[in-house]
Amino acid sequence: MNPIALVYLITGLIAVPISWPLIKRKIGPNRWYGIRIRAAFESEARWYDINAYGGRLFRRWGLVVALAGVAGMALPPSLWPAYAVGSAGVMLGGLVVVLLAIYRYARSSKKP
Repeated sequence: MNPIALVYLITGLIAVPISWPLIKRKIGPNRWYGIRIRAAFESEARWYDINAYGGRLFRRWGLVVALAGVAGMALPPSLWPAYAVGSAGVMLGGLVVVLLAIYRYARSSKKP
């Protein structure tokens, strides 16, 4: 079994349920859990909007990472090094895209 694929699968499967309370607007403003950027702390409404949006993006990211983990499980050991590099790009690149999208959303949804 590909240990790197297992890590990606577990990471993706953890990201999905962690994002669910944010999507459902169950987590109020706090110092520990959620999308904690300056714009999110401007008001309670902004907190819930930004966290619901970010939660949806993180859920999608988690699903993609989990699928990358599943795909890696089927590979022969000779392909594991290439898989490790490619899946790291998927994981980290996807995370950067998610974070940039959250910042963009926070800026574009700003109330005058």
